[in-house]
Amino acid sequence: MKHTYSFHCVWSKENEAFIATVPELPGCAADGATVEEALKALDTVISEWIETAEEDGRPVPKPLSTEDYAEHAKKFREELSKHVKREVESAVRKVIQEISAFNPVLTGGRDPADYWKQC
Repeated sequence: MKHTYSFHCVWSKENEAFIATVPELPGCAADGATVEEALKALDTVISEWIETAEEDGRPVPKPLSTEDYAEHAKKFREELSKHVKREVESAVRKVIQEISAFNPVLTGGRDPADYWKQC
């Protein structure tokens, strides 16, 4: 490939072909019967994607380096962790509210939110 963009290449059972995509260039994808064919086609599609973006006055993202990927992965993990924590907290609150609504004896008549503060 003449381009230095990263790519993903996976087998598509539905299309019965390898699908190659470039994460930095939204919508940039190509397919082929083999990995080699998909990547060769992708090289052409990347050139066309860049040419079209430049003609339309859209910015062309730079290829990501391994350092860029490491930083993106770190941010993704952090955001995912925050999201999972929020979802778990929300689910626990709902369970506690359901339990206290049906059985005030379990909560001693206290507000379920007080239990959450103790966790």
